[in-house]
Amino acid sequence: MAYEKLDGQGMANLHSNADRMNWYKKDNKFSVDFGGHSTTMTVNNNDVLVAYDSATSNGVGEKNASVNYTKAELAKEYGQYKDTLDQLIATGTMYAQQRDGAGSTSSASSDSASVS
Repeated sequence: MAYEKLDGQGMANLHSNADRMNWYKKDNKFSVDFGGHSTTMTVNNNDVLVAYDSATSNGVGEKNASVNYTKAELAKEYGQYKDTLDQLIATGTMYAQQRDGAGSTSSASSDSASVS
């Protein structure tokens, strides 16, 4: 939910890019990348801190930036998409594991990753 809020391009865009998304989870940190710079979401109690590379004039992210969202804010705005987001995260996790090899320890719990 935090990634979609930051991205702001809509669910159709996420669907069309699902096969290029790589989701990873470690403890309370979730990250997603498309083979380049990653966006990291850190879940702490009722907040989600999103760290990302902000866009530059040439479109390539080079500067570090962050934004904080509350779980309540995200659930209110994107709660109706929870099942869809969980499926996208599962797909992105599967692709990440395939790319990293079958022995990858990366995984994303859909309940936690979507900040339900």
